[in-house]
Amino acid sequence: MSLEATLTTIAEGAIGADRVFHIEADEEIDPSSDYAVFSIVGGEDPANTLAGHGNYSTARVQFTILSKRSVNLIAKAKALREAMATANDAGTLRNLPQGPGFDLPGDETQLRGRVGEFQITSYDPLA
Repeated sequence: MSLEATLTTIAEGAIGADRVFHIEADEEIDPSSDYAVFSIVGGEDPANTLAGHGNYSTARVQFTILSKRSVNLIAKAKALREAMATANDAGTLRNLPQGPGFDLPGDETQLRGRVGEFQITSYDPLA
């Protein structure tokens, strides 16, 4: 299973089925329900960025959770951290959270966002 598929499966447990997207959300997304977008934004390997593929075992992953309600952001961010910790404990995807994350201000869509980052320290595509 690819790293992207593994991350989607883990995050869907926290965010909801079919509510987690790699790089950008589907055009038909219903913003009235919470969803998340993630990107592999870098890592120890300089080639492992959005512009190319490098060593996924040292990837840095950034999740952005979007919601119309701030209280949902807090709950979903906590659930995501717990899902990633469970994957860590199971050995599915070794990772370290990178700080508490940060909020994005609302915009004309009335969506609010919370960003959380994780450093992948070990990834086994056969797990």
